[in-house]
Amino acid sequence: MTYLLHNNKVYGLTTGQTAPTSDKGFKTKSTPSGVLEKPVNPVLLALASGATYVARGFSGDTSHLSEINKKRL
Repeated sequence: MTYLLHNNKVYGLTTGQTAPTSDKGFKTKSTPSGVLEKPVNPVLLALASGATYVARGFSGDTSHLSEINKKRL
């Protein structure tokens, strides 16, 4: 199974609603006082769930994304 996650730490199609990965203290229109909870770490969550290959990349670096995508196979 392959699971890809795009994490921009906010739900952009809403009014800036925070996501579970938003940093503590991050302020948006929906959370003017800032996020109170610690963020979920998707990499640690994947590892704790038994994932056998975990990698991070940046959507603006497509050559690196291609490299890590090949390595997963």
